[in-house]
Amino acid sequence: MGKTVDHPSNNFPEESYSVITGLLQRETEARPLAAAIAALGHLDNPRAVPLIVNFHSHPSPEVRFDVAFALGCFPNETLSVATLLHLMQDTDEEIRDWATFGLGVLGNNDSPEIRDALVRRISDSDEDVREEAMVGLGKRKDRRVLSVLLAALEQPTVTDRVIEAAYMMLDMQNEREGWKGADYAAALRERFSL
Repeated sequence: MGKTVDHPSNNFPEESYSVITGLLQRETEARPLAAAIAALGHLDNPRAVPLIVNFHSHPSPEVRFDVAFALGCFPNETLSVATLLHLMQDTDEEIRDWATFGLGVLGNNDSPEIRDALVRRISDSDEDVREEAMVGLGKRKDRRVLSVLLAALEQPTVTDRVIEAAYMMLDMQNEREGWKGADYAAALRERFSL
């Protein structure tokens, strides 16, 4: 794709885009399709979004996963938002995880539909999905995350994503040095009078 360690930006963006989109029009096998879709995400060209979206219902979870990944590279595009909302309900937990991460964490859009989708994901069967949803809700300061977030902060082991959700909910730029889950829980209770 024209990237090297010494030159991390794409040296041939238009040529790369042309080759990859041509591959998408010809390829039928899941693995090369998935690779091409992921590559489009790395090209940072929003013209790729409609091409990527065409594969959101592909029967292969590998392809749908790379659709979620690639659209996460364009999380604020209207078509990406709609498709990521759809993929947040996929039967495959890795697809739900990347769709939730792309829309909730990487994206800056905020709407009742996005918030409601994130709220649905905080009760997901997969821990990664639940935690990405918590971060997305924390980023949007949605109080519906508080009970789940407080419970997660009071566990013996608190993950980095739970800490991230807490400091975002508290309007902090990053985590506080030396703070543990209990410190964030106390700050949240004080801030929101719980």
